[in-house]
Amino acid sequence: MAKQKFMLTPDLVKVEPEPSVSNSPDIAVITKKTILAKDVINVHISRDLKKRFQMWCFMREKTMTEAVEEALEKLVG
Repeated sequence: MAKQKFMLTPDLVKVEPEPSVSNSPDIAVITKKTILAKDVINVHISRDLKKRFQMWCFMREKTMTEAVEEALEKLVG
C-alpha cells in the first residue's frame, strides 16, 4: 500500500460553503442564454491563408468561427 505524502487539512485548503439560492429580490436576475443550433461547414483553403487568418483573428481577439460568421453575415446580409 502506498504511503500518503500529505493530508489535506483546513489550514491547507480554504473551504467555503456554497451560497444558498433563494427567491430573494436581492439576488441578481439570471438571464437565460439562448443557444442556437449550428451547422458545420468545411472549407478547403491553402495552409498559408489559414495561418494568416488565424493570426488576423488572434490580433483582433476573435475566434475563427466568430470572424467567419461576421464575414458571411456582411456578405449575404
